[in-house]
Amino acid sequence: MKTHIKANLCKIMNLGIRGNLFGGDMLKWLDEAGAILAVEETGGYVVTIKFSEVVFKVPVKERDIVHIHGEVVTIGNTSLTVDLEATVKDVIVCSAEVVFVHVDSDGFKKPIDEKHRQNIIDKYGLVK
Repeated sequence: MKTHIKANLCKIMNLGIRGNLFGGDMLKWLDEAGAILAVEETGGYVVTIKFSEVVFKVPVKERDIVHIHGEVVTIGNTSLTVDLEATVKDVIVCSAEVVFVHVDSDGFKKPIDEKHRQNIIDKYGLVK
């Protein structure tokens, strides 16, 4: 089940030339939300390694409040994949799948400790 991670207000500065939310801003918001979820779940540092299957479904307009929801869908030894959805008034406007890698303070990949790993598996009903 996806949980609410954060919300962003679409402002004039976020608009592209057609008056819709600039796609790059949506990607930034999704990346931030996914990282928040990944950090909370792993208890450590993470970096984004891959965005896949980003789908812009509905235009976002000025003054829309974009809510981002997510859940962990897979977990590896050092990484996890987060499924994200952005909604406006309960309508999905964008979705993406993002892979984050757990890293140490120097930025090198590091195994997710077993306690956090097991909590993620249990919370999201993942298969080992």
